[in-house]
Amino acid sequence: MKKIIITVLLFLLLSPVMGQLRHVKGIGNFGVTYGINKSGSLFGAGYSHYFQPNWIWNVNALYESGKVESTQFNNLIINGGVDYTCFRVGDFLYFNIGLSVFTGFEKLTSDESTKEVKNFSFGPAGNANVELYLNSRFLFQIKAEQYYSPLSDLGKWFPVYSLSLKYCIF
Repeated sequence: MKKIIITVLLFLLLSPVMGQLRHVKGIGNFGVTYGINKSGSLFGAGYSHYFQPNWIWNVNALYESGKVESTQFNNLIINGGVDYTCFRVGDFLYFNIGLSVFTGFEKLTSDESTKEVKNFSFGPAGNANVELYLNSRFLFQIKAEQYYSPLSDLGKWFPVYSLSLKYCIF
């Protein structure tokens, strides 16, 4: 683990510094995400694209797993939406809010039964996030999201908190 952290830090520090481009029309970024919810964790990958300096569209694929009482759950989610930059501090810290829609599948396995239940899921989601630029190529994003899933057997509302590391492409 220590080697991975050192390698990532060296990569971040030695990445080429190409001006201070941040929220500029046409710039995109790829990212990896790790998050938690009240009953489990998730990880995923995604792409974001700035189509205006304050407007960002994004798409993410997420895998979530955990346990609620005696039921194990595994979800596969595709999420797409738009974020708006409300304000910023300098050229390194941006505060965004967003709306999205998601679709996916939910697999439930109960401890009391060997029967698996698979459900289709979809719904809206809202988020607030903060982007912290480490340099011109890398940023951390801290996000709080609230999903509404009307077809879920586990509940309708799902808060998720996540941290993403993103790499900007010009």
